[in-house]
Amino acid sequence: MAHKPIIINVFNQNKVPITSGVMCWVVDAGTCTLSTIYQKASGTALTNPISTTQFAADGGHVQFFTSTSGGHDLIMTNGKGVCVLEDITPKTRIPAFINESPGAKVLPVPINSLTGGNSTAEIGDGFDFPVNSEVLDVSVRSLINVKGSGTLDVGLLSTGTSGDANGFVAAIGMTTVEVKDLGPTTTSNNERYMNACYYGDLLADFLAGADAATDVGTYVRKRKRILAAGCSLSYTMSVSDITGQLVVSYLYPGDNF
Repeated sequence: MAHKPIIINVFNQNKVPITSGVMCWVVDAGTCTLSTIYQKASGTALTNPISTTQFAADGGHVQFFTSTSGGHDLIMTNGKGVCVLEDITPKTRIPAFINESPGAKVLPVPINSLTGGNSTAEIGDGFDFPVNSEVLDVSVRSLINVKGSGTLDVGLLSTGTSGDANGFVAAIGMTTVEVKDLGPTTTSNNERYMNACYYGDLLADFLAGADAATDVGTYVRKRKRILAAGCSLSYTMSVSDITGQLVVSYLYPGDNF
């Protein structure tokens, strides 16, 4: 059976075509599972997410083929903005609009420990933060198919600019929950105090307290400003068969900042 096409033409908020710099994650509709997609109607598998290089090679639009009759959700970004299309079915050609206006942006990122065939490798999907943007928060959602104990790190790709693989999220335990709380955890015996924090050092300053009077610990949230090109989002899972989603919030200041 021939694979069926989905083609998305991308525009900014002023309806001007965006023909470069767009990447796209394709997931099965309503899930965090990366879809199997193809280059042609009877062709080889296409890397998912679709890279900015592939976007340019396809003529400046999102194009792929699918063998399923069900829908797909698409997450598209060029760093300046984000567009999410839901339940897009095969044999579809529609527009998508990315708002490039300065302001807060929210990017949902599907994560998959099986990407690249190595569950313990640091994975960089290819998203680079815009220069002079500020990373506000990273939340972890919908971890499923957990095999025993394991941890998740999120940060800036260690081999890229300003690399810090656990700078946003540091060694949070993975369990089947909807949303992970990354802030400080507390415990008490003689004194209630903060004993752990799962934000990395790019998003929080944390010093654990102790079970003693007046020593409750310190916790201060902060932002990470991106000062150079090539600062890429990455994640690392310690066990296999995990899918989930990161929600990355950042402030885009505009091109003339």
